[in-house]
Amino acid sequence: MALLVTFQQKENYAQVLVEGSYDAERAKSAVIELIDYAIQHDKNRILVDYIKMEGQPTLNQSFDYVLFLVTQFRKKIYENGILGMRMAYVGRDSNGRFGEMVASNRGVAAKYFTDLDKAVAWLSEFSRH
Repeated sequence: MALLVTFQQKENYAQVLVEGSYDAERAKSAVIELIDYAIQHDKNRILVDYIKMEGQPTLNQSFDYVLFLVTQFRKKIYENGILGMRMAYVGRDSNGRFGEMVASNRGVAAKYFTDLDKAVAWLSEFSRH
Protein backbone atom coordinates (compact mmCIF):
# COMPACT_ATOMS: atom_id res chain seq x y z
CA MET A 1 0.00 0.00 0.00
CA ALA A 2 1.38 3.39 -0.98
CA LEU A 3 2.13 5.99 1.67
CA LEU A 4 -1.13 7.85 2.30
CA VAL A 5 -1.12 11.26 3.99
CA THR A 6 -4.33 12.85 5.34
CA PHE A 7 -4.61 16.34 6.83
CA GLN A 8 -7.05 17.45 9.52
CA GLN A 9 -7.56 20.70 11.37
CA LYS A 10 -7.81 20.46 15.12
CA GLU A 11 -8.54 23.36 17.44
CA ASN A 12 -4.92 24.07 18.36
CA TYR A 13 -2.92 22.22 15.74
CA ALA A 14 -2.84 20.67 12.30
CA GLN A 15 -2.87 16.86 12.35
CA VAL A 16 -1.32 14.69 9.70
CA LEU A 17 -2.17 10.99 9.57
CA VAL A 18 0.34 8.81 7.75
CA GLU A 19 -0.58 5.26 6.73
CA GLY A 20 0.70 2.68 4.28
CA SER A 21 4.22 1.60 3.41
CA TYR A 22 7.16 3.87 4.14
CA ASP A 23 8.49 5.66 1.07
CA ALA A 24 11.42 8.06 1.50
CA GLU A 25 10.53 10.33 -1.43
CA ARG A 26 6.84 10.51 -0.51
CA ALA A 27 7.83 11.36 3.08
CA LYS A 28 9.82 14.34 1.80
CA SER A 29 6.99 15.64 -0.38
CA ALA A 30 4.57 15.14 2.52
CA VAL A 31 6.67 17.29 4.86
CA ILE A 32 6.37 20.22 2.44
CA GLU A 33 2.61 19.65 2.21
CA LEU A 34 2.15 19.46 5.97
CA ILE A 35 4.08 22.66 6.68
CA ASP A 36 2.13 24.45 3.91
CA TYR A 37 -1.14 23.09 5.30
CA ALA A 38 -0.35 24.40 8.79
CA ILE A 39 0.58 27.82 7.42
CA GLN A 40 -2.56 28.01 5.25
CA HIS A 41 -4.71 27.20 8.28
CA ASP A 42 -2.82 29.55 10.62
CA LYS A 43 -1.52 26.78 12.87
CA ASN A 44 1.89 26.95 14.49
CA ARG A 45 1.60 23.39 15.83
CA ILE A 46 1.78 20.21 13.75
CA LEU A 47 1.09 16.65 14.88
CA VAL A 48 2.35 13.88 12.61
CA ASP A 49 0.75 10.56 13.57
CA TYR A 50 2.51 7.72 11.79
CA ILE A 51 1.74 4.91 14.20
CA LYS A 52 -0.06 2.98 11.43
CA MET A 53 2.75 3.35 8.91
CA GLU A 54 4.25 0.05 7.80
CA GLY A 55 8.01 -0.32 7.68
CA GLN A 56 10.45 2.26 8.85
CA PRO A 57 13.34 4.23 7.46
CA THR A 58 16.94 3.20 7.86
CA LEU A 59 19.16 5.40 10.02
CA ASN A 60 20.54 7.09 6.88
CA GLN A 61 17.02 7.67 5.52
CA SER A 62 15.97 9.15 8.88
CA PHE A 63 18.96 11.50 8.88
CA ASP A 64 18.27 12.54 5.27
CA TYR A 65 14.58 13.15 6.04
CA VAL A 66 15.33 15.26 9.11
CA LEU A 67 17.87 17.39 7.23
CA PHE A 68 15.25 17.93 4.53
CA LEU A 69 12.64 18.74 7.19
CA VAL A 70 14.93 21.29 8.86
CA THR A 71 15.65 23.03 5.54
CA GLN A 72 11.97 23.21 4.55
CA PHE A 73 10.85 24.14 8.06
CA ARG A 74 13.24 27.07 8.30
CA LYS A 75 12.53 28.26 4.78
CA LYS A 76 8.78 28.19 5.11
CA ILE A 77 8.42 29.58 8.62
CA TYR A 78 10.78 32.46 7.88
CA GLU A 79 9.11 33.22 4.53
CA ASN A 80 5.71 33.34 6.24
CA GLY A 81 6.69 34.99 9.53
CA ILE A 82 5.52 32.05 11.65
CA LEU A 83 6.68 32.22 15.25
CA GLY A 84 6.94 29.36 17.70
CA MET A 85 6.25 26.52 15.26
CA ARG A 86 6.37 23.08 16.91
CA MET A 87 6.13 19.63 15.40
CA ALA A 88 5.30 16.43 17.29
CA TYR A 89 5.86 13.04 15.68
CA VAL A 90 4.01 10.01 17.06
CA GLY A 91 5.13 6.58 15.94
CA ARG A 92 6.90 3.34 16.67
CA ASP A 93 10.12 4.23 14.87
CA SER A 94 13.38 2.94 16.30
CA ASN A 95 15.07 6.06 14.89
CA GLY A 96 12.52 8.52 16.31
CA ARG A 97 14.70 9.79 19.16
CA PHE A 98 17.63 10.11 16.78
CA GLY A 99 15.51 12.27 14.44
CA GLU A 100 14.38 14.40 17.36
CA MET A 101 18.00 15.01 18.38
CA VAL A 102 19.08 15.92 14.85
CA ALA A 103 16.19 18.38 14.43
CA SER A 104 16.68 19.92 17.90
CA ASN A 105 20.40 20.35 17.32
CA ARG A 106 19.52 22.36 14.22
CA GLY A 107 17.07 24.64 16.00
CA VAL A 108 13.75 23.01 15.07
CA ALA A 109 11.21 22.46 17.85
CA ALA A 110 10.37 18.86 17.00
CA LYS A 111 9.78 16.02 19.43
CA TYR A 112 9.17 12.29 19.04
CA PHE A 113 6.51 10.45 21.05
CA THR A 114 5.03 6.98 21.22
CA ASP A 115 1.93 8.28 23.03
CA LEU A 116 -0.58 10.49 21.19
CA ASP A 117 -1.92 12.20 24.34
CA LYS A 118 1.59 13.22 25.44
CA ALA A 119 2.28 14.65 21.99
CA VAL A 120 -0.92 16.72 22.08
CA ALA A 121 -0.07 17.97 25.58
CA TRP A 122 3.40 19.05 24.42
CA LEU A 123 1.94 20.84 21.41
CA SER A 124 -0.56 22.63 23.65
CA GLU A 125 2.13 24.16 25.86
CA PHE A 126 2.38 27.89 25.10
CA SER A 127 -0.04 27.54 22.19
CA ARG A 128 -1.14 30.80 20.59
CA HIS A 129 -4.62 29.45 19.77
